[in-house]
Amino acid sequence: MTKEQFKQFEGEDMPCAFFHVMSDDIDEETGLPLEQIILDRMLKGNPGVLEYQPREYWEKMYIGTCYLADVKKANEEVLKQQNKNS
Repeated sequence: MTKEQFKQFEGEDMPCAFFHVMSDDIDEETGLPLEQIILDRMLKGNPGVLEYQPREYWEKMYIGTCYLADVKKANEEVLKQQNKNS
């Protein structure tokens, strides 16, 4: 895998694969977290990316991040509502 291919994978392919996937989404067929299944499939289909970044990097970037973003968004909405009511 070239550096250019890696950059596309990191900047476009992975974010697109996880678009609209939430951290609590479960695969109906396997019962496993959907994030983990997508990550496994993406890395299996593109093993060259592991030459640039280890699996741990990808897990840190994509596993559980949707949940954290949801919590942050919910907290911001609560704060906005509280400020309106004050």
